[in-house]
This record gives sequence, C-alpha cells and structure tokens, in this order.
Amino acid sequence: MSRYKNYPPRRPRQSSSDSDCDFVRPSPKRLNTKSYSVPIQPSQSIMSEPNPDQNVSTNDLYKLMMSVKQNQDSLRTSLEQRITNLESKFTHEISKGIQSLKEEMSMEFVNVDNKIRTLENKMLKYESDLQVKNTTQTVINENSSQHKLVFKNITQDNSDVENFKAYINGVLNAIGLDFSVVDVQKIGGKNNGTTNNSNRSKTVLSNKTDAKLTIGSWNCNGWYVKRQNDNGRLLRESISTSLNCDVYGISETHLKDNEAIELDGYKWIGCNRRILSNKAWRGSDGIGFLFKNCILDNFDVDILDNSRDDILWINLKCKYDQNFMLYLCVCYLQPERSSRGNIAQEFYDHLLSQVYLYSSYNPVLICGDFNGRIDSVKSKLVADFKDKWFNEINKMPKLRTNKHLKTEFCAEPYVQKHLTKTQRSAIARIRCGTFPPEVERGRYRNIPIEQRVCKMCNSGSIEDEQHFILYCNRYSVLRNKLFTAISPDPAYPLRINELSPNAALNELLSNNNKCIANFILDSDRIRREIL
Repeated sequence: MSRYKNYPPRRPRQSSSDSDCDFVRPSPKRLNTKSYSVPIQPSQSIMSEPNPDQNVSTNDLYKLMMSVKQNQDSLRTSLEQRITNLESKFTHEISKGIQSLKEEMSMEFVNVDNKIRTLENKMLKYESDLQVKNTTQTVINENSSQHKLVFKNITQDNSDVENFKAYINGVLNAIGLDFSVVDVQKIGGKNNGTTNNSNRSKTVLSNKTDAKLTIGSWNCNGWYVKRQNDNGRLLRESISTSLNCDVYGISETHLKDNEAIELDGYKWIGCNRRILSNKAWRGSDGIGFLFKNCILDNFDVDILDNSRDDILWINLKCKYDQNFMLYLCVCYLQPERSSRGNIAQEFYDHLLSQVYLYSSYNPVLICGDFNGRIDSVKSKLVADFKDKWFNEINKMPKLRTNKHLKTEFCAEPYVQKHLTKTQRSAIARIRCGTFPPEVERGRYRNIPIEQRVCKMCNSGSIEDEQHFILYCNRYSVLRNKLFTAISPDPAYPLRINELSPNAALNELLSNNNKCIANFILDSDRIRREIL
C-alpha cells in the first residue's frame, strides 16, 4: 500500500501543442513545484464536422471549367495574333532591308562599271598614244638611221647608185650588222667653193685664198667688263687687236648673267655659266667667239648648240654660196682637281657625239682649253675598278641595304666621325648585312624568304634592316627616343614615314651616326634578351 495514498493524484503537465494530439509526455519524477494549469481544449471550428449544406454542385464545377476553357482560348487567340503580327512585321522589315541592300549594291555595281569603262577608255587612249609614239619613233629611227653610218675613204666607184648600195650592203653583212640600206649619198666633196648663181651682183668665193680665215684660240683668264680702268682688260684688248685674227675662240671669260665682251671691230657671241653662287662677284668659266665685222659681212652666224655651259657650237654660212659652211666649236674643261673636274668623261662623250653629227657634211674646227689630263691610264683603271665594284655590290644579296646607301666610291662619313668602336661596329653591321635579322639567318638555313618573319612583333613582316630600324613595334619607345634626339620637331617622324623605306633608312644612317648607333645597340640588347 502506497504511502502517498492520502494525497490527490498529480495532473500531468501539458504544453500549448498538446491540444493538437493525444500524446502526453511523462512528467519528471522529481518535481517540487505544482502545476495547476488547465489543458487547452481543441478549437470548436476545427473539430466540428463539415456542414452538408455547403457542398459544391456539379453545375458550378462545369461552369467553372467552361470559364477556364474560355479564358485559355482567348489567351491562345491573343498569342496567335501577336505572333502573326510579329512575323508580318519581321517579314516586312527584312524585305525592306533586302530591297535597300539591293539598291545600294546596284548603285555600287553601276559605279564600278563606270570606273571600269573609264579605265578601259584611258587604257585604249594610252595604247593609241603609245602606238602613235612608237610609230613616230620608228619613222624617226628609220629616217635617222639613213644617216647613222658614215664610210670614209671608199674606193668604190659611186656613180651608179644601185651598185653602190649593193657594195654598202656587202660591207654591212661582212661586219655582221643587220641594216637595210635605204639610200646612199656622197657627203662632203670638192665643189663647195663655187657657185653658178648669176643673179647675185656681189663677188662670190672663187678660190681657196678668198675663203681663208685666221682663227685664234685664247684662254684669257677673265675679261672683267665692269672695271673700266682695269689694266688687265686693256692689255687683253690690245693683244686681241694686235693679233688681228678674223675669229677668236675665247675661254674662261668669267662673265656672268648677260655680260658680253665689247671690242672695237668685233662682235661677241658667247655662253656664260648659268648656275653661280649667290655671293659670287664675278662669273666662272665662260666661253664664246669674237667675230670681226668684215666676216659678218660675208657670213651668217648661227648658234648650233649651247645646251652646255662648257661647249658652244657656231655655224658660219657664206651669204653668197649656200654650199659653203663651217662649223666652229669652243670648249673649256675644268682642271681635274676642281669642283667640276670629274665630268671629263661626260664632257668628251657629248663633244664626240656632236663631232659625229656635224663632221659628216662640212669642215669642223674645235678650239679651247681642255686642261689636258696626263693620268689617263690611272683614271681609266679607277673608272674600271669602280664599275666592277658597283656590279659586285649589286650581285651580293648580303649587301641588300648597302647597295642603296653606298652610291659613291669614297669613305663614308660615319667612319671618320668621333664614335666608339662599338657604335661604329653597329652601323657597319647594319650597312653590310652582318647584323643577324631573320632574313639573313634564314638564308643560311634555306628558309623561304616569305617565312623569315620577325619574331619580335606579330606583324608577320619579313625582318630585314628596314623593318628592324623603321617599323618593328617592339622598339617603338626607343624609336621615338631616337627621333627626339635627332630633331625636336614633332613633325620629324611624319616626314620620315612619308619617305620611301630606302630613303628613310638612308636619312637615318647617313646623318645621325651617334644617335642611330645607340638605337641599334639598345634594340639589339632587347632582341637578345627575348630570343
């Protein structure tokens, strides 16, 4: 029998959630406090039974389903309409864009067709002009070829023209010339001193003594016309008058502009040097003829050729005998060590061509001062060596840069400049092709030229000296520094870029030795670090 039988039984503790279930947790054994809480009863609304009068009927469900169906049909119709409108709009816009593109392409095709027609017309015109020019040149060559060859001392009887043609053809075939003789004629002759013109009332030249002329040649070393009291000028006038020559060939007159020699009883026809220094108080060189007035009474004087400052050709034609003419030439060739002493070969070539042109018809007399060269053998050897040297440079692929820079047979300025050995070596390596760009390295590896591209940039360009100095993007900072060191003008890089690659490279390597040497060394250092 329990000892607690007189005590009332304890009620179990319940939480607020105990009203939702029938499960009752056991109370702890040791509980000193008493709980008088009342358990929460379940809600009447929840626990109550549903009302049978609130059931939904079948008609209501049917109406609800029909309403949902109508809404879905309306939504589907609206969506279909919107999709149809979008398709129509897209189709319209695409058609409009295609039509606009077609019109633009049609206009472009029309423009291209017009340009092609214009080019075709220009080409046809050019071909027509070229054909006319070639035809004209052919006619000129054919006409001039009749006078190209001059045979002297021919013993063949030339009275029969056809036989003489056959003889000349045989000579041409014998020497291996493929020419067709169009016409032959006898030039020169001994009938130049007579005339049968009976209408003239004046005396004509009938023998050699009548045609005798006294011609002198003199290097006067300056005829200063502006100094009225110059004893040298008076002395020259006295010498000219005392010699009493009919014609004087004068060289080194030192006249300028339109100055002329004035001498009593003579007329001056000369050629002064056209290009002079702005500071020159007198002329340089200068040639011409002094003709006695009595000669001008019997001869017409015409200038044949004065295209050069140092050669003057004059034609003397007898007024009473048109068959008698005399060609006079006065020349002046500067000394070998003068500023223009290197034009001797050009001078003699021009003079010889004129001699061939004029000597076939009439007598020729050449006078003047040639400043005779005594070392012709040495000059010939030097000229031959220069030609051979230039030919060898052009044949060597390694010297692809040097052949554009080295145009004269002389020491380059960078060799004589105050540069260090390293700087001078850098310029020499670039110029001579021993600097190792890919175009040079690939040559020894038999790599095709188009595959020898630069490994320092992504341009795909062939790495040669031009690309290394002018274009490689890897050295842009150093290149800008180079341009600034050469010229502070901000437009200087633009002027360099406007030049052709060879001209730009020549500009940088020829005039800016120290700056370009430092650029080459710094760029090569970067190149070695990366590769």
